[in-house]
Amino acid sequence: MYREPSQEARRQIVSDLQDLASRTLDVASGLLRIVETMYEDENADLRLLYDEVRRLDSEVYDIQKSLINEIMRFKPFLGDQVYVFYNLIILVGDVVDEIDGAAFRISHFNLKSLSKWELEWIRKIVNALYREVEAFREAIYYLAYNISSVYGVVERINTIEEEIDHLHRKAIIEVFERERSTTKTMMWMEIVKMLESAADLMKKVGDVILSLSII
Repeated sequence: MYREPSQEARRQIVSDLQDLASRTLDVASGLLRIVETMYEDENADLRLLYDEVRRLDSEVYDIQKSLINEIMRFKPFLGDQVYVFYNLIILVGDVVDEIDGAAFRISHFNLKSLSKWELEWIRKIVNALYREVEAFREAIYYLAYNISSVYGVVERINTIEEEIDHLHRKAIIEVFERERSTTKTMMWMEIVKMLESAADLMKKVGDVILSLSII
């Protein structure tokens, strides 16, 4: 079936974005695996699990570079979509950087000193973040095959981000009420802040995807 050059260019980039979305979900899955293992087995070597997250992070970076080259190649056919696609690719990379940063800290900091309830907050936020990234992958799929469904999935991304924000606020209140160690509080706060940042960035990703669905 013949397509206009602009349609073919968009189709190719969205197809490649599916690879980026799938690999991003793999990174989030790796973080989830680290957190669940940490929660269930305090003697596990989390650094080995982090090595896999780091490898996936590198793959995301390679896909980003390939996608940027792709949009530059198709630039004459994409018009203003060039800037939207570029912004999306960069934002997704920022999400992965935050997830990787949280995974590194969880796997390399001595979290055994944290209380079980403090670890549970991290676990809840990571599980919600995974669902948010999962919705992102679904939104990219619909961008290619069922564009009318994009809005509903982006709304789900926004709802999960609000859930994470609510969890973050409740967690901070409890930590400052119960935790007396400044060092432990700072360590916990750094991890949770990176997770919240990833969720905030993913909401921005959803907004960009929504704009692509109406261009």
